[in-house]
Amino acid sequence: MPLEISKKDRITVITILQPTLEVNNVPALWDEIEPILPNTVQLVIDLSRVEFIDSTGFGIFLNCVKRLGGRNGELKICGLSDKLAALFRLMAFERLVGIHKTSEEAIAAFEE
Repeated sequence: MPLEISKKDRITVITILQPTLEVNNVPALWDEIEPILPNTVQLVIDLSRVEFIDSTGFGIFLNCVKRLGGRNGELKICGLSDKLAALFRLMAFERLVGIHKTSEEAIAAFEE
């Protein structure tokens, strides 16, 4: 699964470069994200290049929240298309994660 991973101070930013997160590619994505989590407290996942997410894709975010939450960590999501933003709202994800338009806004929200 193509990812870009960067750090800004204590914040890790993962940009998912794949246009879909679905049952056939989510295990490979999790294999790349999972090893990052033990050393991460503040995580931003940038979905600006993602067009479609199925239920297994949403499971990735729930797993991240669970792993980070055990260490008082936090997940923020950014770059949602209008269609994905509506789906995140429908599933009430804003109760679990911060949702921001850009990675810069998500990073700034950690610094507040």
